[in-house]
Amino acid sequence: MDTKLRNKLENGLMGISFIASIIGIILIIRFTILFLAREWATIITFMAKVF
Repeated sequence: MDTKLRNKLENGLMGISFIASIIGIILIIRFTILFLAREWATIITFMAKVF
């Protein structure tokens, strides 16, 4: 296999995995925010009971 072609493929794969990890992080953050927004009242009441 041609080394130039292989380097291009490896760079492409690295770029794709980098983009995929960024998308994954964004999705996790959004899920966390949605979950917190839904559970916020419960957390607040729990905190009020504890303190």
